[in-house]
Amino acid sequence: MSLKNIAHNLEATSQLISFIKNKNSSSAFLFYGVNSPILKAFAIEFAKALNCLNKSFGCESCSSCNEIEKNIFPDCYSYISRSGVDELREVVQKVSKSGQIGAKKVMLIINANELTKIEANLLLKIVEEPPKDTYIIFLSRSAKIQPTIFSRCIPIKFTPILPKDVGIEQEVFRTLNSEIETIMPIELASEKKYQYNNIPEILENFIAGIAWKYALNCAIENYLEVRSSIGNLERLEWIFKIEKAINKNRELLDIFMIQCIYKCREKSYLSRLIYIKNGLKANLSIRLALIRFLEMVK
Repeated sequence: MSLKNIAHNLEATSQLISFIKNKNSSSAFLFYGVNSPILKAFAIEFAKALNCLNKSFGCESCSSCNEIEKNIFPDCYSYISRSGVDELREVVQKVSKSGQIGAKKVMLIINANELTKIEANLLLKIVEEPPKDTYIIFLSRSAKIQPTIFSRCIPIKFTPILPKDVGIEQEVFRTLNSEIETIMPIELASEKKYQYNNIPEILENFIAGIAWKYALNCAIENYLEVRSSIGNLERLEWIFKIEKAINKNRELLDIFMIQCIYKCREKSYLSRLIYIKNGLKANLSIRLALIRFLEMVK
């Protein structure tokens, strides 16, 4: 996708496009205002726009844009705050050298609001005097980063993305108990596509994001509709498949249970459902927890 085709945060994307059009030299930026996945997504689109071989502010066809999207572009680097001084020195050294393919180098500093003074000092020289064709992007939910860094950055503020911005109806979004973490339109399949017996497959193919959670929610909703017609033996076999799909991943099981609780129609069962979910922390058997739990999800 091109920066020009993003239908939201137009002020921020216009600033970035103008920067590229004016062929400005190496610079440091502060992307702030929203959650880290959204900021990183915009930073990736900016990196594609800087390096697009088709000169179209990012595309889906040239080798540079494809490699940046797949995180295999040799001149893109990233560092997560507080990962360690040695790691930061190594990244700075790489960025200080000439680009491996003569492209524009991009360095992302993730969670920049958590930078220590030592880390900020290590970055200061490269921020003050960036090597040729080098762009350093600090990502932070707020603009409160180390003052020595902030004063040398071009601030770009992003605003929260609304469900309509990514093609989701507000009513549907409210049922997902989720946060938008993408800047691209999301395609949701018809809710009729997902049946309760799809739950093991959905869990097995866990991918964090709204589309996955929507599929899970639809399948849980179907279970609530047909649960009274499911025989005991059929229910047990289904639960065993869910257990296998979860594969001892208690974090994934927790996500599944939270969504079930969120969709539960019989509010009188909520306290017991929450009690079982919390029992997982006390090493309650996953199989036993699922059997007890799904018996009360109504």
